[in-house]
Amino acid sequence: MACSDHFAIVIATLSGIAITYSPLDPIKMLLWSAVINGVVSVPVMVMMMLIAANGSIMSKFAVSGWLKLVGWIATGVMTAASVGMGVTALVT
Repeated sequence: MACSDHFAIVIATLSGIAITYSPLDPIKMLLWSAVINGVVSVPVMVMMMLIAANGSIMSKFAVSGWLKLVGWIATGVMTAASVGMGVTALVT
């Protein structure tokens, strides 16, 4: 392992110890990390689909047909889930 790998492990361990002794609720932290992950995933999925379908970038590996359709459907479902989450958060 390189020195930077050891440094990353030390930082992660110290961060975990600090969070353990902090007043933050770990379950709420898990919930909010999942919420942030869901919201951030929408633009990531859009960019991935645009790149994956671009023949000049992916050449012979570009997605097309049903695979492209399924990818855009998954992106749409994720978008709807994020919007729905935001709407329900505003309502409650």
